[in-house]
Amino acid sequence: MTAWVREHARGLAVAVGVLVLAVIVAISPSRGRASPLGIYRPPVPTETLASKCFPLPDGVRLDFPHQVRSDASVGHGRRRLVVQYDLVGAATVVARLTDALTTAGFTAVPGSVGGGLRFDRGDVGPVEATVEPYQHLPGGSIVRGQVVLDLPVTPVGSASRQCADPGVTKRGAGG
Repeated sequence: MTAWVREHARGLAVAVGVLVLAVIVAISPSRGRASPLGIYRPPVPTETLASKCFPLPDGVRLDFPHQVRSDASVGHGRRRLVVQYDLVGAATVVARLTDALTTAGFTAVPGSVGGGLRFDRGDVGPVEATVEPYQHLPGGSIVRGQVVLDLPVTPVGSASRQCADPGVTKRGAGG
């Protein structure tokens, strides 16, 4: 009889263990876990140039799909703005950038250095741009290249708190 009791006690213990485990699994979503809210990414900050924190010179609007990668003061009153362009080729970017600057009153300066574009406007000073297509892109790439703009330093254009946020301005500690 002892062997029989041991056998049934072991079976009963296994059954109770399985039942306890099933109850734990059944109630676990409501105990000790975060409730899924459907928000898995932080909100995207304001688009860098639209924030008006460090704007482009008056009248200049970039008329091609882009995102700002970095923006920094680099000394001697100059600013280096790096913008990636999307979905269009380098020739389109050059044409649209030239149009944006001339529409804003800049004059093209002949004698580009290293394939770059040079413009000037008396109240702003010189602006240089280099359009660099990325090489060896996989098919279907959205980002096609970058534009490096050398501009005069722009003072902060807004008192908004977001102007101190590098996520918005793309300016690092040295910017």
